[in-house]
Amino acid sequence: MKEMEEPHWWNVVNLQDNGWYLLDAYCAAKVVSESQSLDQRGNYQEAVEQFFLPDADDFITTHFPEDSRWQLLAKPWALQEFQTQVPVKAIFKHSLRIVTHGQKVKYSSNGTVIIHVECSSSKIDSLEFDFILTYLDGRTHFGDLHLNHFGMHHMEQNMSVFTIRPPEQGMYRLKLVSCDRNDVPEGARAVMAVICEYDIRCEVSPQQPRPYPYSARLHPKTWGAQLK
Repeated sequence: MKEMEEPHWWNVVNLQDNGWYLLDAYCAAKVVSESQSLDQRGNYQEAVEQFFLPDADDFITTHFPEDSRWQLLAKPWALQEFQTQVPVKAIFKHSLRIVTHGQKVKYSSNGTVIIHVECSSSKIDSLEFDFILTYLDGRTHFGDLHLNHFGMHHMEQNMSVFTIRPPEQGMYRLKLVSCDRNDVPEGARAVMAVICEYDIRCEVSPQQPRPYPYSARLHPKTWGAQLK
């Protein structure tokens, strides 16, 4: 499994209709947020229904079994295909779908990367988005500017669009995050969950770095025009 650095186990179950289905009870019951008002540790748990009997086409993006038969796919994936896919996390919990850039390493030959994530019509009004851009080695600033200045998020109908234009040639790590306000209990502090993450290789340096203007319409850490 991509999110695990050690072996992970899940189940395949046969229901009354004689069909086989996938199930990961561990991932479906994670601690998902924090709030000091809830208990001494500030944790609460919430069922992630997307890991109960999900479509095999979705499950394969996060779980790779040793026996390809249990992918439950007509055309099983090879390990290399699985390893080159963009790591996804909360994307199914929030009913999202990556429309562009399914590979985890994105090359930019013109200095700009644009990523589209499709939102479910039932969640589009309650979801908030943000992103975290760093250098691959963990550095967060270009000069005096945080690298988030060099990214922009906006909405186009049901599409969440992230535009990244790195300030210089090099390798970057981009994390897309989201939060569903309807899932946050009263009194709890909303926590952005990582949707997916990319490694961006910027192959050219712009003649002049072009940071976006600041906007706090949707989230205080979001930069760029928020067009919803």
